[in-house]
This record gives sequence, C-alpha cells and structure tokens, in this order.
Amino acid sequence: MISSIVLEKYSLCDGGNVCVWRTTFKGKVFYTACGVGTPAMGALSERTTAAKRALQGKADQAGMQHQHDVFVRTRYAAGISIHSTLTEAYHHEAVFFLCADPAVELELIAFLNAVGS
Repeated sequence: MISSIVLEKYSLCDGGNVCVWRTTFKGKVFYTACGVGTPAMGALSERTTAAKRALQGKADQAGMQHQHDVFVRTRYAAGISIHSTLTEAYHHEAVFFLCADPAVELELIAFLNAVGS
C-alpha cells in the first residue's frame, strides 16, 4: 500500500500551494511531488516549477542523489505509473510526477494517499 504524508507545504504568490510528500511503498521511502504540464512544453507553469524546485531542495537536504521525472498522461495511468515507478526506484530517491492536466494530478494525489495536502 502507498502512503504519503506532507513533508512540507509551500505557499505561492497566487494563493495556491505545492507539497512535497514523504511517500512509503513496499518498505521504501521516497520524496514525491507533482505538477501539471507536458514534457514538450517549452516552459512549465510557475506552480509546477515551484513544486519541482521544492522537491529538489528537500531531496538535497536529505542527501538524496537521484530524482526521477515521470510523465503521467491519463487519469487511468496514474496508479500504474506510481506503482511501476516506485517499484523500480531505489529506497531514498526523489520522484517528480508531471501530469498532463489537473484531473490527472488529482487522480495521482489520490493514488499517493496523500494526507494533509
């Protein structure tokens, strides 16, 4: 079972926020975050860029050496993407999920079982 708790929540100028979660899965611990965009986009939104920076900052503080970026195209792929990525990743790595749209992001957060988001 996947379980995630908010490690840190960052407020943005527009009143929104981004979270970095401490996610556990199959006895392994990861730092995770997500945002909306596509790999083909020249520039990501401020919110997505802030989430990615926040994850990298927390991962650096924790001494995590690797960060994986995973693109999640559909809501239906969210669970499969999380499961396969975290199964293949090593304990104590950072994973950023780039979601195709806000509906995919909400589904991904639900699959992470993110508490306190």
